[in-house]
Amino acid sequence: MMTASWSELLAELQRAEFVHVAGTSASVRIPIADHWLSQVIAARIPPSVPIKQFALSAGDGNQFTVRIRLARPAFLPALPVRVLIRRQPSLPDSPVLLLQLVSGSLAALSGALLGILGALPAGIHLRDDTLTVDLRILAQRYRMEAVLDSLTRLEITTEQGRVIVSADAVL
Repeated sequence: MMTASWSELLAELQRAEFVHVAGTSASVRIPIADHWLSQVIAARIPPSVPIKQFALSAGDGNQFTVRIRLARPAFLPALPVRVLIRRQPSLPDSPVLLLQLVSGSLAALSGALLGILGALPAGIHLRDDTLTVDLRILAQRYRMEAVLDSLTRLEITTEQGRVIVSADAVL
């Protein structure tokens, strides 16, 4: 009798580069609660980055607000930055997500904020009001290249309270 969990079976398939299920295609739509996504991101902020609180609030129309509260100076309130999803990745040729900071004066402060926080991780770049997220570099960082390579479409959208990840994949 087999008692392997789904995660164990998926790990086994991944180690075998999905050869046992070659030819599989799938489409998924994964609505992710913004409060849970906030917790996941906050837990991965390195201790060296002086952020006391991080929260992401998704809204309708492919936009969300990020609220960051710095550890120092303690008197500063949380800084909200509204972000618009400007361009989706085009797989496999251009696995890049473009986000636009649209909070007016806070978007202008983003450069100063980055100076306080330190450099962005590899694969994430800010220029003027545009945040570029290179999914290929992030996939390499998290050893998820095979997952990215299997995707033929990836779309990240929002609705009130949720970030929605939709994807098509072929193994």
